[in-house]
Amino acid sequence: MENLLDQMAVWFEAGRSVALATVIKTWGSSPRPAGAMMAITDQGEVNGSVSGGCVESAVIDAALRVLAEGTPLRLHFGVANEEAWEVGLSCGGEIEVFVRVFTRDNLECWREARMRGERFCVALVLEGAMTLKGADWSIFESGE
Repeated sequence: MENLLDQMAVWFEAGRSVALATVIKTWGSSPRPAGAMMAITDQGEVNGSVSGGCVESAVIDAALRVLAEGTPLRLHFGVANEEAWEVGLSCGGEIEVFVRVFTRDNLECWREARMRGERFCVALVLEGAMTLKGADWSIFESGE
């Protein structure tokens, strides 16, 4: 995660917009576990992985759309999904990926927690009112 956060900091300093794709659910044999993340810039630069290469191209396309429109997307890939076969998900499992705009404020919050050595989790709104979809709350071990 440290490499991902450091790279996003470089991108923000260069004036890039960043989307974050996160595996939110897996079924069966999946290439990456829930929680795996991939950051994508508005220029198509990538750091991290959500599938070990199987569906990255489709996720990058979705991330570029999210950055252009500002609306988060929930993606599902599985062996029964024609697009998944086209992009290479043939491991027999299924994954669900949530793609959203990631802000400099998000980054600073996460980096500060990591620098303090504090564990944290992120509560993310996946469904519901469009005004809340994609909103997140970072919950820190210290309770802050």
